[in-house]
Amino acid sequence: MKNIFAIAFIGLSFAASAQDEFQLKMNDDKKVEYQGVIENADAKSADLYKKAISWCENTDRSQTVDFKDPEVGKIVAKSSFSTVGKKNAYTYKSYHYTFVCDVVLEFKDGKTRYTLENFKKKSSPGEPGSSLEYFIENYKPKVSSEKSRNREAKMLDAIELAIQDQVWDLIDDLKKNLGPDAKDDW
Repeated sequence: MKNIFAIAFIGLSFAASAQDEFQLKMNDDKKVEYQGVIENADAKSADLYKKAISWCENTDRSQTVDFKDPEVGKIVAKSSFSTVGKKNAYTYKSYHYTFVCDVVLEFKDGKTRYTLENFKKKSSPGEPGSSLEYFIENYKPKVSSEKSRNREAKMLDAIELAIQDQVWDLIDDLKKNLGPDAKDDW
């Protein structure tokens, strides 16, 4: 009986070690999404809109504005993120993955709501790319050795962590640019 438990324990530990440990933040529909509100009680909607347009134009994230309407108080921009990629089996070179997402900014007096959604992996210019969720689901090899599955799971974790770090940097940058100005109380 002890042998059966030992074999089952060893088998389960191997199965668990090949699983993807890190998960990006997902909404109820199992889509990667980040959302929050930036408070700035002293700012009017029009002022926040102007600050956001300036932020979109001056950011270093290869950002493009797809939609802007001051009457509605909404901006939709695309932002890109670069991560590590798989190593090429035939050379020593590795390549990087590029992901894009929609940055939706909505304005009211004293508030800005940001939503980062529709994450996609870009294949090449002009192609629509695949969703990040599809990429994550299909990244791991279906039939392979345990060593290969472990390596792929670690690489997927590195990709997801790189995306999350860049998303948090973007959100922090948004908060600095659209949040309240620091009081000069020197």
